[in-house]
Amino acid sequence: TSNDYITEEAATGGTTYSKYITRKLTFNNPSTSLKFFLNCSVPLNTSLDFYYRSKVAGDNTKLNDVEYRKIDMTNVIPNSLNGEFVSVEQLVTGIPEFNVLQLKIVFNSDNESAVPIIKNLRLLALA
Repeated sequence: TSNDYITEEAATGGTTYSKYITRKLTFNNPSTSLKFFLNCSVPLNTSLDFYYRSKVAGDNTKLNDVEYRKIDMTNVIPNSLNGEFVSVEQLVTGIPEFNVLQLKIVFNSDNESAVPIIKNLRLLALA
């Protein structure tokens, strides 16, 4: 364990090199759930981790100061054979009321020639 390790739940940073972070999304109406869809290709011995952070409008806290929360994706994303893409759909409920949201996707691999790939990300905020 290194003293330089930063968890991906941290408000800024994170030790993993490869990640995608959406821009800050602001909705007119408050929501309590999040649903997202994407297509992904996840070779053997690789994985994707998903995190979100949210806040309600009027909260003076800057979104960049809010920590991420990990989304449980256990057994949701199968490994891909021969680079094919699979459709993934995930519903996240029980989020405290929000109208500002940001999603982070972390790409994990021990092999530079075999990495997960995503495309066609779609996000919905549900009341």
